Amino acid sequence: YLFDIDRDDLQARKGCRRFCINPILVPVESIATEMESDTNSLKLKIEVITMSDSKGPAFLVVCGTILDGPSDPEYGRLAEAEAIKAELTPVAFGLVGSERIKLLEGELPAGTSFTAVEQFSSMAALEAFWYSDDYQAAIPHRAGSVKMNFVVAVDGITGAEMAAQAEAIQKPK
Repeated sequence: YLFDIDRDDLQARKGCRRFCINPILVPVESIATEMESDTNSLKLKIEVITMSDSKGPAFLVVCGTILDGPSDPEYGRLAEAEAIKAELTPVAFGLVGSERIKLLEGELPAGTSFTAVEQFSSMAALEAFWYSDDYQAAIPHRAGSVKMNFVVAVDGITGAEMAAQAEAIQKPK
């Protein structure tokens, strides 16, 4: 990828290990030495880190609707084996309308019955679980009992990464 970065901005962040570009968090050490410059800016060729490159935890955020159909035990059998292998840790679960769910802003999709959060050791572990043959084979077995409104994979972030993002966003142009 090629990005234009203001020379003053780059100089100001010289000591930082990470900085944010539209709003991709990029480790400074991944910046290649290949640079083109003119009087006002530098063009840097950088390697963008994907979610799977993270070393920290990752989270699966699920929002769904419980349907009237019967639950199929085959889903649990297939999914449980993969969940154990992936060291999935349930973090939160709540039924909409209960004390466990508090919608603070926006709207849940119509008919939403529940939300859940599950933790994995890394995005790679989450993706290995999600895309495994057994879990993919399990998904059709939940079709009569649960409709997923959305399932989102979110990479964890360290305090230092959060600070670097906040600093990059707040810096006036």
